[in-house]
Amino acid sequence: MIGLRKTTEIKIFINSGSSSFSFRRSRGHHVYQKNGYFCGPRQSTPNPSTMEKREKILDAALGLIIRQGLQHTPMSLIAEKAEVGMGSIYKRFKNKEDIVNGIYVKIKAEEAAMIFVNYDKNNGIRETFMDIYGRMIDYFLQNPLKFNFISQYAFSPVIEKKTQKKAMSGFHPFDEMYARGLEQGFFKDLQAPHLTYFVFGSVCYWLKCASELQITVDNKLKEQFLQMAWDSVKR
Repeated sequence: MIGLRKTTEIKIFINSGSSSFSFRRSRGHHVYQKNGYFCGPRQSTPNPSTMEKREKILDAALGLIIRQGLQHTPMSLIAEKAEVGMGSIYKRFKNKEDIVNGIYVKIKAEEAAMIFVNYDKNNGIRETFMDIYGRMIDYFLQNPLKFNFISQYAFSPVIEKKTQKKAMSGFHPFDEMYARGLEQGFFKDLQAPHLTYFVFGSVCYWLKCASELQITVDNKLKEQFLQMAWDSVKR
């Protein structure tokens, strides 16, 4: 045994054929041996209840912030809605702004998982454009609270730069699509980020107007909008 001091052996032995295990405790860490060799600390797994509480806090805060605004959503109300104690919130988040950043990362991860589920960089440029933006529209239509949050906070100073970087790390297929399209002469001669933000802004504003005016977005209307979006950036 190397590097263990003041080790107390717990009298538990497990024999399996020619192998034997002994479990020990050193400086508060559980370690074990197999056939006399040190195998390192036992890896701990995240407590499910810890993750569940975090999700409950984020979900509760999302609804409250959208309906009441960030300034009118005290931490005490988030705790009450999430059915957790104030200590549970401050154990996981520094303040309301930290919660907003957590919500943003969570939503963008869900969004990326949905819109890129069938992404194949070998597909045609137009096919890829229609598929991923079509899935983006579907995600926002199916999740109106999350859409309202993204449209409100996507470019808010509340969202930290490190949060934005983390949240957007899963959206590289957009860069790949526009890079390929520009190389092959499909798109107007603009840098990929400008094309991305132009279409994203168009999608968000169109959906927001449709929501405010209570316009039903069916498949036909969605396809017409996607065609307009494509026509606006294609060469």
